[in-house]
Amino acid sequence: MVQPSQISGDGKTELKIPGEGKTKLKVRLVPHTGDHHTTVTDTWGRYEKTEVIVKNPPNATLFRGVTPVIVNNPPNATLFRGVTPVIVNNPPNATLFRGVTPVIVNNPPNATLFRGVTPVIVNNPPNATLFRGVTPVIVNNPPNATLFRGVTPVIVNNPPNATLFRGVTPVIVNNPPNATLFRGVTPVIVNNPPNATLFRGVTPVIVNNPPNATLFRGVTPVIVNNPPNATLFRGVTPVIVNNPPNATLFRGVTPVIVNNPPNATLFRGVTPVIVNNPPNITLFRGVTPVIVNNPPNATLFRGVTPVIVNNPPNITLFRGVTPVIVNNPPNITLFRGVTPVIVNNPPNATLFRGVTPVIVNNPPNITLFRGVTPVIVNNPPNITLFRGVTPVIVNNPPNATLFRGVTPVIVNNPPNITLFRGVTPVIVNNPPNATLFRGVTPVIVNNPPNATLFRGATLVIVNNPPNATLFRGATPVIVNNPPNATLFRGATPVIVNNPPNITLFRGVTPVIVNNPPNITLFRGVTPVIVNHPPNATLFRGVTPVIVNNPPNITLFRGVTPVIVNNPPNATLFRGVTPVIVNNPPNATLFRGVTPVIVNNPPNATLFRGVTPVIVNNPPNATLFRGVTPVIVNNPPNATLFRGVTPVIVNNPPNATLFRGVTPVIVNNPPNATLFRGVTPVIVNNPPNATLFRGVTPVIVNNPPNATLFRGVTPVIVNNPPNATLFRGVTPVIVNNPPNATLFRGVTPVIVNNPPNATLFRGVTPVIVNNPPNATLFRGVTPVIVNNPPNATLFRGVTPVIVNNPPNATLFRGVTPVIVNNPPNATLFRGVTPVIVNNPPNATLFRGVTPVIVNNPPNATLFRGVTPVIVNHPPNATLFRGVTPVIVNNPPNATLFRGVTPVIVNHPPNATLFRGVTPVIVNNPPNATLFRGVTPVIVNNPPNITLFRGVTPVIVNNPPNATLFRGVTPVIVNNPPNATLFRGATPGNAHSLELNRLLHYLELRVLVLQLNSLWSQAQWMLGRDNVAVSVVNRQYL
Repeated sequence: MVQPSQISGDGKTELKIPGEGKTKLKVRLVPHTGDHHTTVTDTWGRYEKTEVIVKNPPNATLFRGVTPVIVNNPPNATLFRGVTPVIVNNPPNATLFRGVTPVIVNNPPNATLFRGVTPVIVNNPPNATLFRGVTPVIVNNPPNATLFRGVTPVIVNNPPNATLFRGVTPVIVNNPPNATLFRGVTPVIVNNPPNATLFRGVTPVIVNNPPNATLFRGVTPVIVNNPPNATLFRGVTPVIVNNPPNATLFRGVTPVIVNNPPNATLFRGVTPVIVNNPPNITLFRGVTPVIVNNPPNATLFRGVTPVIVNNPPNITLFRGVTPVIVNNPPNITLFRGVTPVIVNNPPNATLFRGVTPVIVNNPPNITLFRGVTPVIVNNPPNITLFRGVTPVIVNNPPNATLFRGVTPVIVNNPPNITLFRGVTPVIVNNPPNATLFRGVTPVIVNNPPNATLFRGATLVIVNNPPNATLFRGATPVIVNNPPNATLFRGATPVIVNNPPNITLFRGVTPVIVNNPPNITLFRGVTPVIVNHPPNATLFRGVTPVIVNNPPNITLFRGVTPVIVNNPPNATLFRGVTPVIVNNPPNATLFRGVTPVIVNNPPNATLFRGVTPVIVNNPPNATLFRGVTPVIVNNPPNATLFRGVTPVIVNNPPNATLFRGVTPVIVNNPPNATLFRGVTPVIVNNPPNATLFRGVTPVIVNNPPNATLFRGVTPVIVNNPPNATLFRGVTPVIVNNPPNATLFRGVTPVIVNNPPNATLFRGVTPVIVNNPPNATLFRGVTPVIVNNPPNATLFRGVTPVIVNNPPNATLFRGVTPVIVNNPPNATLFRGVTPVIVNNPPNATLFRGVTPVIVNNPPNATLFRGVTPVIVNHPPNATLFRGVTPVIVNNPPNATLFRGVTPVIVNHPPNATLFRGVTPVIVNNPPNATLFRGVTPVIVNNPPNITLFRGVTPVIVNNPPNATLFRGVTPVIVNNPPNATLFRGATPGNAHSLELNRLLHYLELRVLVLQLNSLWSQAQWMLGRDNVAVSVVNRQYL
């Protein structure tokens, strides 16, 4: 191999690269003429390739679509170190880092994502940004880790809407001490255009930070002559939960702001959510801005609220207000921008008491309470926020609402506290988009026993217009509620003949932390819903955040809706996205949910868009427990679970996603499926964890294209021993239609699985009389990296398949990518299917194309596969279209080990291996393609062959390598013209063409090295990009 030190030339206009024999690679470096296509002169003695690109084109970027997966990096590791680009006059939409989405797990000390990045950016075009769409996922970082360290950009004369960090949304969990998001960021910003901002749309989620953690540390921007409406932090919405002592949001922020324009502000739209902070916590620590010559209406903090502490008894903010408001002008409101802070109020205190407005024929956008954000702490007994509010609202205009933007913060309330008590509105003939509660976001901490958010709410809603909803945008934050607390208790609405897009709960996003035992979000909710219009749903956009719930906690308990004759696109739960952290034992998301669904319309589903985030669940935790829906005569495209995407981290032993799910599905329409679009992310599961446990569906007479699991794409990282994806799945499938499959589009990503891990364990389906093109596993494409010893993809799979139709197959389109498997790893272990009377063109493995790189010793693709095949039809084959790519296998590696099929009475043209075309490069000593293959073949028909069309490409095999070792077939009574090997054409390792192929591959590796070298040297050469490539047209 040519070493980089052997390359000669001046490095500016020409490079000379020595080769073997007559081969020489000459690279001429000339200015780019605008033509991206280059000419290659191929004479087998010289190559010429020139390309220099100066001035990047539009939408240019330095790093685009970089998605590294970094696990267990060494000390002082960094993703980008010493990057110092000089970028002048970039075109529109240029960016330095676009779409960088690293996944970083368990980094070592002093690790950083970007270290020493010092770009000089002058005269960038509009919408330019330094970091766009950077979404790192950082878990368990070491001490002193930081996301951005030593970033010192110099930004001069940026265009409008320029920003330094746009759309940065890191998820940071369990950071070590002294961790920070931005450390030592010192930008120099001069003459920014209008609407420029330093941080736009930064929404980090930070959970369980260590002591002295901070979001922004040592940020010292110098901002001179900013344009109007400029701001330092815009739209920063961090969610901070369980921070340690001395934590702070902004520490040592010392901006220098000179000559700001009108309406400039330092912090605009900063909305942090901070729960359970420790002592000495502060929001802004050491903030020392220097503000010189600010224009009118400038402010340091915009949106400062009044503080009310220790009021006397019977105090109230508004008492006995009884306005009569008739025909008010547009945008009128009763209470706007009321944001009191109320601490330690006396008994019977209330914010609004006896408010009884009569509102008739209000104009558009009218509301009763707008922007009310009270903070209530340690209120006395019988306190309430709204007591005896009885509005009569008739014929409101569009977009009218009773409570808009109400965001109370309630901490340590006394017993019998409630937010809304005795609210009994009578709402008749509301206009479109009307709602009772819009944007209600209470924060409730340490409520007493029997506390409830809405008690005794008995509304009568008749003939609401389209898009009407009962609760829209309700986002309560509930921390440390007492026993038997509930969010909605005794809610019994009667909803008849609602218009389209009606929903009961829309945009409900409660945050529930440390709730007591027997707590529930919805208890005793028994709606009667009859004849809903299209797109009706019971729960839409429900996104609760549940942290440290007590035992027997559940999100929905005793929910028993009766849904009859729903319209198209109806669903029971739509957009439910709970965040569940540290749940207690026996916790479950849905317990005892027993809906009765009859005659649903097309596209109906039980759970749509359910995306829970589950972290550190206790033992025996489960997402769905005892869910027993009865679904009869569903329409086309119906599904039980659609778009379920849970994120599960550090689950306890025996945890499972679906436990005891026993649906009875009869006569489903076409394209019906049980689980569609299920994409769980599972990290660090405990022993015996499983995704689906005890799932025993009974499926009878499914229509065409029906499938049990469609689009299941779990991401599994660091699973414990004996972990499995599907355990004890025993479906009974009878008389499936054409193209039916058990698992379709299953694409798990499995990284660092423990010993004895397996993807499918104990899967024993009974499949009888399947239609044509039926298959057990279709489109299964797992990505498996660094599996432990004895790991296997399919273990103990024992399907019983009787009377399959033509073109049936057990595994179709299985394309695993396996990298760095451990010793004794195998793809299929102990697969013992019993196949009787298969139709023509049946095959066991069709289109299996694994990519296997750097396998360990004794690795094998198929181990202990012992199918029993009786009376196969013509053209049947065991392995069809198997095309593995195997690179750098270890010693004693083999493709097929211990394969012992028993084949009796095969038809004509039957074969064991058809179209097997492995590509094997750099195999080790004693490597072999087939080891210990001992088929028993009795009474085969004419033209039978054992291996047909086997064409391996083997490059650089070691000594003692062999293609077939220990092949001992037992062939009894074969017919005429039978042959053992037909059409086998292995490559000759000493042929001239193969030598040229090897030399070409060597040149390709060299060219890759050249590209890397020139990418590093492009800035020193004064050019934006230099690319070198070689195409050997004579060989290819």
